[in-house]
Amino acid sequence: MARHTDEVVKRMIHELPKNMRRDRWSRTNKDLCDAHQGLNAYLMDDVFTLIQREVGHHLRKFNAYPDLLKPLDVLILQKLQAIQGMWEKPDPKDAVISEAWHYEPSGCQGCMVARVASDKHALRNLRIALLSRTQTRLNHVPRRLMKFVDTCIDLFPDDVDELYGTSSQFAFILKDTRKACSKAWLKDPAHADSRPPQRRHTDHDKIGTTDKGDKNEKSGKSARSQKPASEYNPRKKYPQPPPPITLSHPAERAQDISSDIEPLPEGFEIIVPRKARPALRPEPGSHH
Repeated sequence: MARHTDEVVKRMIHELPKNMRRDRWSRTNKDLCDAHQGLNAYLMDDVFTLIQREVGHHLRKFNAYPDLLKPLDVLILQKLQAIQGMWEKPDPKDAVISEAWHYEPSGCQGCMVARVASDKHALRNLRIALLSRTQTRLNHVPRRLMKFVDTCIDLFPDDVDELYGTSSQFAFILKDTRKACSKAWLKDPAHADSRPPQRRHTDHDKIGTTDKGDKNEKSGKSARSQKPASEYNPRKKYPQPPPPITLSHPAERAQDISSDIEPLPEGFEIIVPRKARPALRPEPGSHH
């Protein structure tokens, strides 16, 4: 039975698009089982990593403030965290969580991704979590895992409307709780090291109205970079005096030339227009 299933899986993988299949010259990947060796290992690793972060790292603020959670939030978070059972080996000393997914002994990322893709309830809960992290004020790009989740939901044609509708409604509820937990996280001194550094705002309009000393302080210049005004700065472009004008303006030259030219004889205006007369010079030694 298992052998027949593996053959079916391999045949289905062979029918996938080329970018989802393994390159024929690539090596065998240790993170995939024999049945899933035909998959693109890099693609499987990306999808699997995104699922891990969505049900783990991105839920840390909810776990830090359980008193802010509503009953629906608790239910959704429990369903999401139960997915971690696939890669977290259960400890015999710990109490067994009834809702946890059973451990995947092969460690195959393809098997775990396939289990998520074939569970419509897990897809709905993942979509709720993804929508609750998506900002609605601006046209932000959807989360990277959203395309995978929506594509898998479309494989359940009888439940598409219900899965999309409920996930969108529950996402608004979870989003409000996420905002409350995020505010508490920022105010909590215990998480001061995890806050992103805030850049100091510079009022550029105010800089222009201050004197030179204040301007240097605002722009971050140190006292050592300020040199006396009498010291020559090789990087500064000093204004150079313009070169002496040796020739006069063309209009002035034309005016000087026209004063030396005798009037042209009558009838010559037809050959030489009046505007071109200043350009004519009398040849040396010629007499009119």
